[in-house]
Amino acid sequence: MEAMAKLEFILCADDYGMTEAVSRGLLEVAAAGRISAASAMASLPDWKRAARDWSASRLPVDLGLHVTLTVGAPLGAMPRLAPGGEFPGIGALAAAALARRLPREEIEAEILRQIDAFCEAAGAPPTHVDGHQHVHVLPGVRGALFSALAKRNLQHTPLRDSSDAPGRIARRRAFAAKAMKVNALATGFRRAAREAGHPLNQGFAGYSDFAPGRYGRAPVRGLPCRARSAPSRHVPPRPRRRRLASARSRDRCARGRTRLSAVRRFRRAARRKRRAPRRSWGVVNAALTARRHTCAVTIPDGARAGRSSTPEPPMNFIRFLGRDNASNGAARSDSIRNRIVMAAAGLVAALALASALTANWYSWQGARRRSARTQ
Repeated sequence: MEAMAKLEFILCADDYGMTEAVSRGLLEVAAAGRISAASAMASLPDWKRAARDWSASRLPVDLGLHVTLTVGAPLGAMPRLAPGGEFPGIGALAAAALARRLPREEIEAEILRQIDAFCEAAGAPPTHVDGHQHVHVLPGVRGALFSALAKRNLQHTPLRDSSDAPGRIARRRAFAAKAMKVNALATGFRRAAREAGHPLNQGFAGYSDFAPGRYGRAPVRGLPCRARSAPSRHVPPRPRRRRLASARSRDRCARGRTRLSAVRRFRRAARRKRRAPRRSWGVVNAALTARRHTCAVTIPDGARAGRSSTPEPPMNFIRFLGRDNASNGAARSDSIRNRIVMAAAGLVAALALASALTANWYSWQGARRRSARTQ
């Protein structure tokens, strides 16, 4: 039986030095042998402390530079890219890169400062270079990166190519939209990096939507859990402490639920009170006999809950239309009656005006004909 081809890959963890918690977590996974490389953000305030911890741990893990242009503050003055002392977001930076409006001199000077800060704190040059949020592949940034690395004699340092073959992206089916966006932004980066003399990776699969709800799920099938053959140690999980609710706290929760249910009942009652009352079924009978001024209305059985189906005394039709089942039916009937009366009065006035205009128009036409005949 033929031996299967061995899959070799580098599992690199980014953002070392971002915060103390992130750096501590990366140190733990590196000590457990779960990663083979890490990338450090040398422009952030926690980098010097994190560099001392990394040197003291003496881990067999590569440490590279994570060029940062979208988080935190620059190490020097950047009046065009960061006039307020803070880097722009990735959206603004990518838009400026596509529009060819990035200040290359400022970016090159900032990358040089980050390289110097890394070497000073770590005591060694970076084993590789990449960018936070893949900024190193953007047009206008890649050229400044190549120039800065050449000035520090790092022209043969490996770089990360954040693009991947479309066929691989389609087969993975994970975060394909983001992968294709990065592919579009990284167009031409591989060729330019090879011309500058930098080694590159053959593929990239480290895309994520950074959604906390997705963390903790099962790993991708076919992906080994351990990278390389680094020594590992078992990290036992911390015991979970169970909270024992006292009788007093349980009583408080019960009272709170009782109050909440009372509030909900009050709100439902208020909504029912504000709701428009339903008309009785007698409206249909009244509409059928609308030609008469008064009508006797009979309420069908079951039309009104809790009321008898005996016929009501005759009433005015307009008064009947304003009647309802609410407690304030009298006020509502008055308002509805007034509206109907005003609408009827307006209709009568409109008809009178139309008839007057029609009569005037006919009289004018007759006078016009008579004057034409006399002439």
